[in-house]
Amino acid sequence: MLGNDIVDLQLAAKQSNWRRKGYLQKIFTEQEQDLIADAENQDQMVWLLWSMKEAAYKIVNIEIGERFYRPKSFECIPNFSEHLIKGKATYEDLELDTVSELNENFANTTATSEQNRKLEHYLLNNPNTYIEDFNKNSFQFRLVKNEANLPTIQDILTEEYGPASVSHHGRYVSIVHPSQFEPV
Repeated sequence: MLGNDIVDLQLAAKQSNWRRKGYLQKIFTEQEQDLIADAENQDQMVWLLWSMKEAAYKIVNIEIGERFYRPKSFECIPNFSEHLIKGKATYEDLELDTVSELNENFANTTATSEQNRKLEHYLLNNPNTYIEDFNKNSFQFRLVKNEANLPTIQDILTEEYGPASVSHHGRYVSIVHPSQFEPV
């Protein structure tokens, strides 16, 4: 299973006042609040942790088939390295691996339940035409919606379908799917 989330940091700064009283306590665990308090760039840390939670939530939501809003039930621990931020997101007894990209423009996280699975990742800039843009530029895969209106990837050569995760916010769209997949 996989999930991903992207946050347009410019739009998030306009839309959300995470500094208002009680916000951090409602969304983040004590350990996550400490990470935010100690961060050099607190805004980026808030949205990194949020994107980790959302990416993990997308997996859990599909697994249990139920929508819910309990962000504190997802414990996220980023591990910073030079280029990518690898981490863990835990929900109850489910531990997911995360990989995030964080810069001045966006926070983007992919979560997966299969640690060593090779993934394809695409970042597009037009949320209104992302399916057409993806399909026009991809020679191996086609992005479609299944009967449940969920994103699915089709291998053009084998005509097999596999899982995909799409996230969009503001100026950005993030699409993730396995490089190779078992048919769904």
